[in-house]
Amino acid sequence: MASKVLSSGIPYQHLPQKYIRPEAERPQLSQVSDCDDLPIIDLGTHDRALILSQISDACRNYGFFQVCFCPL
Repeated sequence: MASKVLSSGIPYQHLPQKYIRPEAERPQLSQVSDCDDLPIIDLGTHDRALILSQISDACRNYGFFQVCFCPL
């Protein structure tokens, strides 16, 4: 069963070359630094104001964050 590239809906066995970045433009994982203090936001808490504050701070200071859902 062939999977589809969502933008076209056309079934492909392999990803078309136009969707593959040249080697020189790909991220170099050896040059990526570790981030030990990545913000993790728990969406399982009932304190909506806290969640919004954490998202705002993460966006302002990091540009991204990780989400977890830990139900009470």
